[in-house]
Amino acid sequence: MHDDRPVTETALDRLGFEEMAIHLANAIVSDGLSSGFVFAIEGAWGSGKSSLIKLTLDKLLQRPNSPKPQIIEFRPWLVGKREDLLKELFNQISGVVDEVVAHPHAGDARRLLKTYAHAASGLANIAAAAEIFEIPLAGKVERLLRCTGGKAGELTELSLGGMKEALKSLLREAKARIIIIVDDLDRLDPPEVVEVLRLVRAVADFPNVVYVTAYDADRISAHLKTALGTDDDGAYMEKVVQVSFRIPKPMTFDLVNWFEEKAAALLSVIPDDSAKHQRFYHTVHTWAPMFVETPRDVVRALNALHLHAVPVQDLVDPGDMVFLQLIRVKFPELFKWVEEYAVTLSRWGDDAILSPESPKTKADDLLRIIGDDDSRRSKLTKALSDILPGIEAWRQRQNTEEYKVFPQNWSSTEWRTFSDEKRLASKHHFSLYFSFSVPAGGISDGEVASFIALAKDAPAAALKYFKEIAQERRPQGGVVAEVLLSRIVEQQDKLDPDDIPAIIEVLGMGMDVLARNAQLWMGSLGFLRGDEASVFGLIRRLDEAARKDVLEKLFKPGMSYSWLCGIIREAIFEHGLAGDRAKPEGERLLKTGEFNLIRQLYLDMIRKAEPATLLGVNDLGDFLYSWLQLGEEEEKEVRKWVASQSKTDDGLLNLLEHMGKSPQSPGGRYPLKPEYLRSFFGDIDSVESRISGLAKNDHLNPDVSERAKELKVALEGGKEIEKFFRS
Repeated sequence: MHDDRPVTETALDRLGFEEMAIHLANAIVSDGLSSGFVFAIEGAWGSGKSSLIKLTLDKLLQRPNSPKPQIIEFRPWLVGKREDLLKELFNQISGVVDEVVAHPHAGDARRLLKTYAHAASGLANIAAAAEIFEIPLAGKVERLLRCTGGKAGELTELSLGGMKEALKSLLREAKARIIIIVDDLDRLDPPEVVEVLRLVRAVADFPNVVYVTAYDADRISAHLKTALGTDDDGAYMEKVVQVSFRIPKPMTFDLVNWFEEKAAALLSVIPDDSAKHQRFYHTVHTWAPMFVETPRDVVRALNALHLHAVPVQDLVDPGDMVFLQLIRVKFPELFKWVEEYAVTLSRWGDDAILSPESPKTKADDLLRIIGDDDSRRSKLTKALSDILPGIEAWRQRQNTEEYKVFPQNWSSTEWRTFSDEKRLASKHHFSLYFSFSVPAGGISDGEVASFIALAKDAPAAALKYFKEIAQERRPQGGVVAEVLLSRIVEQQDKLDPDDIPAIIEVLGMGMDVLARNAQLWMGSLGFLRGDEASVFGLIRRLDEAARKDVLEKLFKPGMSYSWLCGIIREAIFEHGLAGDRAKPEGERLLKTGEFNLIRQLYLDMIRKAEPATLLGVNDLGDFLYSWLQLGEEEEKEVRKWVASQSKTDDGLLNLLEHMGKSPQSPGGRYPLKPEYLRSFFGDIDSVESRISGLAKNDHLNPDVSERAKELKVALEGGKEIEKFFRS
């Protein structure tokens, strides 16, 4: 990382400062400056003032056949008290006297400098309108003593003016120049700026002493106006500075190319025709011209990339990361907005629901941050639309309807693209852009790849891992295994078909663990359904023989009832055995022969299962429907099985409690659907009568009575919901 120190040698000069440095060096050592001089180098913060000074000094020290100047880097902000500024400066000059003043006069010069500084420093506290240099320096010692509070015996008989003249005489014969650098003058407080300028004016006429001071002219002007209470800051500076040199504004083209070259090397971006690389170069040339204005901007943005991008460069999109770091450095308010927007997008497709006003509120925040200028709004929103979904260019919307953000009617395929490309808008990758890691409770690309490899090479280890993450809670809700399945579905088009059978077989042994711990029922989320968008949809990538083999291995053991139920029910609807979602043969996920195969395997599994096993299925209602809807004979079987389970009062209550069980609902229960009683018992009245009778017998069996009362309330709730939807 670059520590933002100034460039000190020509080899590191990226912006053509060398020629400027040569000319400045020549000016500093010209004969016309033997009486002392004050140069000013003006430029905005980060424009390269310090680098130009360093390069100029480098040229001075390299001049052939010329005495090397003595360099003093005076840092006034390190001096504790204002009245000590002169002492500190003269102490530093004393330190180089031996190099520029011939012996034995060097010792005289040192003593004079020390005495003069001690005496003259008291003048800094004179509360008078006149500046310190306007006081006659050749005045009597007594006048000096009145200002300093000293005694006559403490000073030589020389007047202050006499001491200064003696110093001039010694320095006039110096064999080399003393160059005093006062950089970053504008970083001082306003009173300190005035004090340093007074100091420079007081001693600027020492022979062979050249001041080079650097500052942002606008900031210095504001400081002087504040400290002096006057608007005539220009006249004040003219009395101090003999000549100024303004750093030319670098060409945006040069800065952008510099940033592009370094960023590409940092992120190992090799130019080619891929969308990722094209996006990187497009992003650089879209956003860098807006925010890279000075060399310091380039350095800070590269440092941000070094810190935030390099550790995760293989896990993020380089173009999106460049965009994010540029606004992090130069537009922090927009950065904060983008982070919040990305977090909201990460919840897309989950249970999170946007409030109706969110698209408008978030859009208003964006426009406020950007500002009122229509051209700027159009430019920035158009650039943002390349990075984040749901943002349109301001000019496209301003004359048609109110401006809103967030995607409208985005398909899972479009979201999958963001995930595949590891974009900022990916719910699985956005956190890497901000915190070096996947979101809490997330799954990294490496973990997905590891699970797939394990499923093929070590299925027992893969199953163990899957069961562990099927019980690992996420801060956002649900369990980590849900995220793994979501990631696998997103990457399905990139999977090796040879890996798919192993993945499905491992899931066939572990999916019910997930269903229980994720607190889901069969129809609630895609991975428990058997449609093409679910993890079972991976089967479409296999040939006919591989599909048949996978289906047999999945259904014969019958270990994940909830998942198999979801697969069967989706096939039932697609093949037209129930509902109104029948599809033509060519559009079905499972062909007729495949459906007949799993239908028989599923029925065999049910018929062999113990009642307790079936009662323990995550959503008993959906499970019984999957059985009932397989045919007329199966409908009879279901009702016969239900009748056998409800012969006793305890059996009836147990059966109904399992039908009305939903861990997602408050208290672990949800309303008991009347349609269950009609479908599985044949009528609702007889069941309701039995429940009411048991609820009244609290004197005989309080426990049974209490359970019956709860079921009665659950059934009434189910009736209310049914009535609402019918109306």
